[in-house]
Amino acid sequence: MNDQIFQLTRESAPQAECHLAVEARLKEISQLLCQPDTVCIFILGLLLQGIEAKESPIFIFPQANFEEAMALILSWVENEQNKHYLLPPLVIHYAWAVSANLDEIMQSPDRFGEDACLVQTKIEWWHQQTQES
Repeated sequence: MNDQIFQLTRESAPQAECHLAVEARLKEISQLLCQPDTVCIFILGLLLQGIEAKESPIFIFPQANFEEAMALILSWVENEQNKHYLLPPLVIHYAWAVSANLDEIMQSPDRFGEDACLVQTKIEWWHQQTQES
């Protein structure tokens, strides 16, 4: 068994610029999805909640589904970007990781170190959503 530690990269962008920032990041991520089993985990933080919130969506996708996933993620980003609150400009947080194998992640989310609990919770939510679909 591979003992690779996966890292969840946390980033943020000003609300007004988030769509462009996430789109650019996704294009970079697509270059990392070069092997058939390679998958991306992308967690989008909702405004005023962050990536740890239960409602913050997680997207798990291979290269074969990249265009579909990108469209869905950018739709969520656009929705968050267009929200208005009577607050100063806000920041949207997101996190991502690329792994060689989805089964490995599903079986060993503890390989995400300090983010293991977050990844485990999000994967369980994602798995439940895909079972209901």
